Amino acid sequence: MKWVVFCWSDSLLPPEGISPEDFIVCADSGLEYALRCGIRPNLLLGDFDSYPREKLPAGIETLVLPAEKDDTDAMFAIRTGLERGYDRILLAGGIGGRPDHTVGALMALNYAAQRGAEAICSDGRSWMELFRGPCRKVYFQDRRIYFSVLPWGGPALGVTLEGMKYPLHNATLLPDFPLGVSNELAQPQASVEVQQGTLLIVRCGEAIT
Repeated sequence: MKWVVFCWSDSLLPPEGISPEDFIVCADSGLEYALRCGIRPNLLLGDFDSYPREKLPAGIETLVLPAEKDDTDAMFAIRTGLERGYDRILLAGGIGGRPDHTVGALMALNYAAQRGAEAICSDGRSWMELFRGPCRKVYFQDRRIYFSVLPWGGPALGVTLEGMKYPLHNATLLPDFPLGVSNELAQPQASVEVQQGTLLIVRCGEAIT
């Protein structure tokens, strides 16, 4: 089971990786995204500054948060999921729109990753994951064109990429040089390994310049 947090998104596509047994949370205007995808939440939360409180559906557990708080709605939702024992977090949406919100959403995902949770973000168009070393993960060829591997929060040491157009072996990726942008899977199966530090994996199917 995953803790799935719907945030604001203008995407018309459903996020990837949602199963019927997952627990669905909508953070404020993330409810609009969930409803567009035909998904009914188990929990609503937020300060509801971007979704009218009087339009919230009845019969769903709702946590109303103060407008002035340290946590963003997404951060509060992720913290709540961790407190309830979930170690798989999917952030649905939360990217695009205001760039500060996008960076904030990734920081909230990093909060989950630093505490041992699987931390993923998807809006149906792009797919992002944060994970800490030492770790090795296998990926399979799909419809996406670009596969970027970027250090997050500092250097990533001992990075090895196999089965990709631009392989690496025991490399160091630095946060001030975007070496890992726009790689591609060259084989049906590829792998990413990092010994120390945190990697951000971004897969997307549209040309980004």
